[in-house]
Amino acid sequence: MARGDSAVRLLKVIMYLEHNPKGLTVKELHSRLVNDMIECSERTVYRILQVVERAHFPVYSEAQGDDLSSDRRWRFRRTTALSESSF
Repeated sequence: MARGDSAVRLLKVIMYLEHNPKGLTVKELHSRLVNDMIECSERTVYRILQVVERAHFPVYSEAQGDDLSSDRRWRFRRTTALSESSF
């Protein structure tokens, strides 16, 4: 892995989620990363999402249909500055 690759993956995932208000599955996020010439596994995408959560970004997931993790759509919670405190 080249220096800075993890930061690029993290920022790309944040950008993908920001531009897709209906959310994306881990498979969709992985596919977009690969299409942007960023190699990683689906497991890495899960780790990136954990980092995004730990960094206090308002990200959450919802199951579509049954509760299989591959069907979960990850998205940002839409908030306003007055509706939720930052930290």
